[in-house]
Amino acid sequence: MNILANQGKYYRPPGESDLELARSKILKMALLGSLEMFDESLVVGRYFLHPAWNKLDLTYKPQNVAANKKSNLEDRLSEIKALCGDQIYDQLLRMNQLDLRLLAAVNLEVQRRAKLVPDFNKKLDDFKTNCLALI
Repeated sequence: MNILANQGKYYRPPGESDLELARSKILKMALLGSLEMFDESLVVGRYFLHPAWNKLDLTYKPQNVAANKKSNLEDRLSEIKALCGDQIYDQLLRMNQLDLRLLAAVNLEVQRRAKLVPDFNKKLDDFKTNCLALI
């Protein structure tokens, strides 16, 4: 969040105004996404960038993927909590609350854009198939 709002400069703890600035920047991005919605983000980005870059290929071969990686954010956070304990975990959440809120805003924007893509689910399935073919 601080990277988007303040170019990564840290002079003070970020606040609500920084979060709003970061949110306004993500809404202007042609291609945005999160790890939780990585494939969806790429399908949406490809669709909206297609008029300018019709040969853009965003398929990928998964790299640097942990075999035991938890599938969603909630599971990963639960694992972190178990490893560091309640007190440290609560402090980490307090320190990262704005980042988590920005992540939620990114995911909502990806979902909003996905609803605008004709046959989104078919495009997503085809994209995943094409990515698997690279393995």
